[in-house]
Amino acid sequence: MTQELSNIVFLSLFYWALSVLMLWIIILERRQRLYLVSVGYFAISVGIGLGIAMKWLLVASLLIMVISMSVTLWILVKQSHKCMRDLNAMHEESTHGK
Repeated sequence: MTQELSNIVFLSLFYWALSVLMLWIIILERRQRLYLVSVGYFAISVGIGLGIAMKWLLVASLLIMVISMSVTLWILVKQSHKCMRDLNAMHEESTHGK
């Protein structure tokens, strides 16, 4: 029982740290809309994940965490592709302008 509790606490803290890191990256990118969506998503997913973890359902907690992290990573990848397109468009405009 104690080992299970320590595993749940470790996984919850690990997930929380990864989510904070992703939010920090988003803040550095200064994307206001994406930031607001991610903060709301972060609050909901952490609340659900910790709520499930407190009921000793390790598998369900892990599933929620994996789904939450996957969606957050998908948002970041999608946003980075958009940033690359914007940078390419700005580069094309600057080369054609000269």
